[in-house]
Amino acid sequence: MRGIHKKQVEGDSVLYPLNLELAGKSCVVVGGGQVAYRKVRGLLAAEAQVTVIAPMVTDDLRALAEAGRLKWLEQAFKAGLLKELRPLLVFVAADNPVANAAAIAEAKEIGALVNAATDPEQTDFSVPSKVQRGDFLLTVSTGGGSPAFSRLLRERLEREYPDSFGQFLERLMVLRDEIKAMPGGSREHERLWRQSLNQGIIDLVRVGQLDQAEEEVRNGITNAGIKSQDSLANLGAYEGILEAVVLSTCNRSEMYAVVDDAERDLATLKQFLFDLTGNEENIDDYLYHYADEACIDHLFRVASSLDSLVLGEGQILSQVKEAYAMGREAGTTSTVLNTLFHRAIATGKRVRTETRIQFNSVSVSYAAVELAREALGELHEAGALIFGAGKMAELTAQHLISRGVKKIYVANRHIERAQLLAEQFGGEAVPFAEAMKRAVDVDVIVTSTGAPHYVIKPWETRQLMSKRKGRPLFLIDIAVPRDVDPEVGDIKGVTLYNIDALEEVVDEHIEERRQEAKQAEKIVAEEVASIEEKFQYLSFRPLMALLSDRCERIRQREVKRASSKLPELTEEEWRQVEHMSRMIVRKILRMPMMKLNSAAGTENEQFYIDAMRALFKLDTIGETATSEERHNRYRYAQQ
Repeated sequence: MRGIHKKQVEGDSVLYPLNLELAGKSCVVVGGGQVAYRKVRGLLAAEAQVTVIAPMVTDDLRALAEAGRLKWLEQAFKAGLLKELRPLLVFVAADNPVANAAAIAEAKEIGALVNAATDPEQTDFSVPSKVQRGDFLLTVSTGGGSPAFSRLLRERLEREYPDSFGQFLERLMVLRDEIKAMPGGSREHERLWRQSLNQGIIDLVRVGQLDQAEEEVRNGITNAGIKSQDSLANLGAYEGILEAVVLSTCNRSEMYAVVDDAERDLATLKQFLFDLTGNEENIDDYLYHYADEACIDHLFRVASSLDSLVLGEGQILSQVKEAYAMGREAGTTSTVLNTLFHRAIATGKRVRTETRIQFNSVSVSYAAVELAREALGELHEAGALIFGAGKMAELTAQHLISRGVKKIYVANRHIERAQLLAEQFGGEAVPFAEAMKRAVDVDVIVTSTGAPHYVIKPWETRQLMSKRKGRPLFLIDIAVPRDVDPEVGDIKGVTLYNIDALEEVVDEHIEERRQEAKQAEKIVAEEVASIEEKFQYLSFRPLMALLSDRCERIRQREVKRASSKLPELTEEEWRQVEHMSRMIVRKILRMPMMKLNSAAGTENEQFYIDAMRALFKLDTIGETATSEERHNRYRYAQQ
């Protein structure tokens, strides 16, 4: 049995998850009502030896006692019973407050864990509501504060996580063994899991697409793979590449790199990509590259999903994070790419929080289901009938299941095709001619048959609605030509959306995303300008740091000399001297620093670097590289 143990630690209540092996162990339930019955069921499922103490019990508990499943002491609780039984767990759920208090006190006296349904404050062990699908287990607990709310949450989880999650977990266990056999340590294997498991996988599992979900995971492992990590680890073999990050998505493989010379090292970058992918063909026509500002702008647009196949899709930002993490782990990022990717990720987050670019569906099937949800409310208790078994019907069924539709019927002129689609979603195939009979019990009808004539006509729909006794019906006609006679939409209680109306909705949503993209473009432009300014100063930073350090050493030396000549100064007066000396140095350096900053990246850059070195004698600690060499070293990125 899984539970949660509440323990006082330094005055605070701390919850610990527990897995208790109760098989053959003594457990006591004080009380004989419905709450007690629920506790007993959990204990019997854990194969515990259960004793119920109560003068009266429900019919269900009586039946269990008569069947020998539990021991029933037909009496009110009295002192000494628990000391005699010595239970591991005690569940207190009687109607008598005095008996409950006595049972709790005695249970704590003998060291048993207590669950008090009527007094959460006295509870030190609670049984969470759980959803179990094979080895896949989800639990939710309110600490005894509201069992009803806990049950409500459990029911929601049961709808959200069907049996397919337990089945998919079995497949993941096989994959785990395969990954363990791969080269690389545990951290590398963990990275592969992180990169291959995503929200899209969960959505596929939820609708029962286990084969596709497994394939997606395997592809993710292969694409992320250890090959990328090994290639990055061998980056030193490629002359001229100083830093690198490899980003792979469903429609792109990109390399961001810092190089000595953007033009000269382009061939080296291509070779790295060829070696990474194993592709030796001449594919220059399929390659593109950006340098400096264009590269920064491109990465920021990618992270903000402005360069995705589906504008505003949410997965790309996670992929950018994973690519950067892989580069960091391989040791192939430093000042430039660390700065660049931190800002790119922050830009992507800013776009997602300050705009609505990710809102509103942009597929016909998803838009149809969202409209049904708006018209009918939550679909958790709804049923659906699907005419047709093609791709559009399948996609709509997936979205219906993901929104909690509990039952799906599939009708097709070829019953075997209907059976194949129905099996994917735990539904039921029905003969095409009998489909409208099932429509009495459903709330949503989806049509996608490709028939040359109307499949659903006004007269039969009127008959149907008379049998539904006022219950509304939502029709989604995504067929071309139409499956539903337009007059059906005029029938009271019927809401009809055809493909034209749905495409209008999708077009509206796409246009809304495009409008939001304009604001996103402004955000990207702001962030690109900001980081360009930051990068502009990289070539001068070593020199500026040298100058600042030298002036600080001079300041400290002179203040120390003065201290021996001014022994009468108080501690407060010395603080004033320290402050004054720092301000003098800062103001003296202010103008030279401003000149250096303004000259960064200009034709006067070398002149000012040489002048500062000569004036302040800064030709030390390896500052021997030319301005051009340093500037190239901090080229923003080469893709």
